[in-house]
Amino acid sequence: IKLKWLRDHTIALPDEPTEQQLLQHCRAYILGLIGGVIMPDKLGNIIHLMYLPLLDDLERGGQYS
Repeated sequence: IKLKWLRDHTIALPDEPTEQQLLQHCRAYILGLIGGVIMPDKLGNIIHLMYLPLLDDLERGGQYS
């Protein structure tokens, strides 16, 4: 996934988001952090899809080290 595409397609949250909207926004934000800051590729513009399953259940995120 290209980081530019992710940034362009991440929709701003409404004033009172539903739980689903909030979780989708959190997943997109965390995926952007992983691909852009924590583990960028050589050019820093692509996120590898292998990180996507890690965001399936955000409750389990605290178990990762």
